[in-house]
Amino acid sequence: APGMVAYDGGNGNSPFARSLARRIVQPGLPVQMLGGMVRDDVLRETDGDQRPFISASITGQPVYLMGGPDDTSNGLLEAIMPKEGSDDSRNADLQGWKAALSLDTVAGYRAYLDRNRDGAFAKLAQENIKQLLDPTAFGGELKNAWPGLVSFPSALPNRYAIAPGGPLPIDGVWKLSTNGKRMRFEKGRAFAIDGWNFAFVFRVLPDQVTMQDIFRVSPGVYQGNDLLLKASASLTVRPDGNLDVEIATKPNPTKFVMIRQALDDPDSLLRDSPATVQ
Repeated sequence: APGMVAYDGGNGNSPFARSLARRIVQPGLPVQMLGGMVRDDVLRETDGDQRPFISASITGQPVYLMGGPDDTSNGLLEAIMPKEGSDDSRNADLQGWKAALSLDTVAGYRAYLDRNRDGAFAKLAQENIKQLLDPTAFGGELKNAWPGLVSFPSALPNRYAIAPGGPLPIDGVWKLSTNGKRMRFEKGRAFAIDGWNFAFVFRVLPDQVTMQDIFRVSPGVYQGNDLLLKASASLTVRPDGNLDVEIATKPNPTKFVMIRQALDDPDSLLRDSPATVQ
């Protein structure tokens, strides 16, 4: 914004550049909303310190950089919306899609799909869910550590260096209760989606694995190996569907909660521990 400075960020990319790299490839996002989405991302990442300013002279007709559901449109709304169907049904579909876009969450896009399984934007909703579950799905960038902190890179392996196992009911995106950063459980390993600093010394970078060898012990109970704390980890599904995590550090165990954000298969976790998960 006028009179303000912008963070340079870490690893060669600023918070603004990282957000733009993710948003510009987001399926079904109109150009008219692109700037606002980037602005919100930067505000969140910098705790409001950096406030991007938007200056635009553009028509109100939505333009989609990623094209329409059939990938044949030139970005115009008329090409995206189907010709068949009543005006009411087409307008309801469009309003539902705008609502899902404004939320920009897995739950929001799934709610759109529940109401509009055959809607004009169904494919885009599915692609947005895929991008949120794995922000690199369409070439987007991931968030790095807070730009003002200086630390040594950790020796954690990259997720591609750890062979995946079989799918587990806890596969999906979770948030650490301790620092609000997101992790992804995926086939026996957990890796960072957002970057953060651990103990002010080690840096956890996006895509680095913090837990591996995760396996199911019994319904709703899992074991793994925590690489940061170098100890075994126990993960137990709580009645509210979140995870109690206990790391066997000495002399006292380390405990925290993983808050559920979006599961790859919500029904799988429900079936795994039907007596507890709501």
